[in-house]
Amino acid sequence: MKRTFFLLSALLLLSGLEPLAAQFEGQITFRAYEPGEIDRPERVMQIYLTPERILLQSQDRYRLMPGVVANGLLIRHDEKDFVFKTSETEGIQITQEEVDGLSNMLARLPGGSTGSTSSQGFDWERVEETGESAVISGYPVQQLLVHEPDSGNWISVWLTDQIKVNWGILNETWKNSTAALVQSDLPIEVFMNRNSFPLLIEYYREGERVTIVEAVDVRRQSVDSAQMDLPGTMRLTGISDLVMRMMMERR
Repeated sequence: MKRTFFLLSALLLLSGLEPLAAQFEGQITFRAYEPGEIDRPERVMQIYLTPERILLQSQDRYRLMPGVVANGLLIRHDEKDFVFKTSETEGIQITQEEVDGLSNMLARLPGGSTGSTSSQGFDWERVEETGESAVISGYPVQQLLVHEPDSGNWISVWLTDQIKVNWGILNETWKNSTAALVQSDLPIEVFMNRNSFPLLIEYYREGERVTIVEAVDVRRQSVDSAQMDLPGTMRLTGISDLVMRMMMERR
């Protein structure tokens, strides 16, 4: 679960409401891998960002939420919806309002998660500013450590204040409802804030670095609007199909 949440956090990254002129527009490529598991190939993820839309995509397929396995997610702030790309020709469309309602419904089901939607009560003394600095993909970064309680595990996050991203409805939905489906003991504000962006995240278990998610290519440039839209031939299904998939997984 911690590794799944770790990768999800890497995909969610940060959010905020910055003036449009200050927002990053372009492409960021991440690779994720386990240095001690040579038989497990690395995963490559691209994030395309414009003021109105976000596209997350990968050659691999990920279980992004119960019942949804996809290799792409298009977040449309202007349409206030999410489109999970389950294949080249099919996708699942769900509005922000529907995500909130669905998350609340799942949390009330028998066996549903009771995760917290905020880090209220989090012991911020577990967050350590090391003072270490570096340069990653051409951007200056500062290191922050988040220590797990009662263990020798921690997460190292290298943040830059030179990239500011507005994650809009993704951030709103995460805070309002989706976080309740994920058991976590992390301060989400470390990853979701308006002033910094993580370019390297490392998970250490008992002093050993076991998972790495790092930005390997950052391109600040205009993104083709056609790339941030759906093909006219794509078949979209709605929330009823999503609910059916989730129910089948719970059997």
